[in-house]
Parts: sequence; structure tokens; C-alpha cells
Amino acid sequence: MAERPCGPRKHEQFDCWSMIKFAERLKEARKASGLKQSEVAEHLKIAVRSYQYYEGGRRRPDYETLVELADFLGVTT
Repeated sequence: MAERPCGPRKHEQFDCWSMIKFAERLKEARKASGLKQSEVAEHLKIAVRSYQYYEGGRRRPDYETLVELADFLGVTT
């Protein structure tokens, strides 16, 4: 049996899938804006690797960073 990418509990599964969806939408918004990962990271004043973790679903931005991302990319939260 293949390993599930999300936890076995219902709330863990929702959390995992919501992170995956967030990461996908973040990447789509950045590409639609014609920006590179490094340009977004520079605007946020974070390391490129940290931003890559957001797009990869490995890390979540804090609330202030999320709002700044949305403003910068021209999307809503």
C-alpha cells in the first residue's frame, strides 16, 4: 500500500491538502505576475529558500507575510 501524502486523521488531511492547494495557487499567482521566486523573496525580505518552501508546501507564511504576498501579487487572501 502506498504511503499517503497526508496524515491519517481527518483534520490532518485537511491541513495537508490545504497547504498543497495554497502552494499551487501561490506558484500560479507568481507566474501570472511574471515574477521569479527571487524577486518575490527580495520584496518580502526573506531568503529565496524560505520562499521556495512556501511554494513547495513545506512552510507556511505568517499572517503579515501572507497579506504582503497577496498585495504584491495582486490577489486576495
